Amino acid sequence: FAVYASFYLRMDGFMPSPDERANLVFAQGYLETGSLQVLRPVTDERALARSVNIVNGYDVPGFFLGLVLLLAMAGRLVGPELMVFVPAALAASAPLALYILLRRVFPEYVARISSLWLFIFPTWLYYSSRALLPNAAMIAAYLAGAALLLVAHERQAVGAKAVAMCAAMAGGVLL
Repeated sequence: FAVYASFYLRMDGFMPSPDERANLVFAQGYLETGSLQVLRPVTDERALARSVNIVNGYDVPGFFLGLVLLLAMAGRLVGPELMVFVPAALAASAPLALYILLRRVFPEYVARISSLWLFIFPTWLYYSSRALLPNAAMIAAYLAGAALLLVAHERQAVGAKAVAMCAAMAGGVLL
């Protein structure tokens, strides 16, 4: 987690991507008002982020709606200042989930090496460091959901709670 979150910490809250900035503004707006319609414009019409639509003169999210809602829910749990670290926490869980999945199919050493490679893979590091883009968070949610479902099946605990938890984690499709 510290590796992935450190990239964001070095930027002092600066968002180089208009999509990241828009996701942050929408998540904060939803956290404060309960509405996805932001009363202050995120952008002007000359520099519109691809994830923002204009409806009646207000900016509304066009894509990444699941990430905006996930960040807002996390903001209620851990506080608005820490909600930007939720995707990094999800990304940090992905190598463990990959290990859990692969050790059932391949020898143990293959699962360990694959998990380590995911942890240090440059593309994974890059997208995990982009705190408010859904790429790494979505893949991590899929891996975590599949791993939770596998563990629940092995323990024969595939009850309503286990299935609901797996479905929520695999709900990265919303991201």
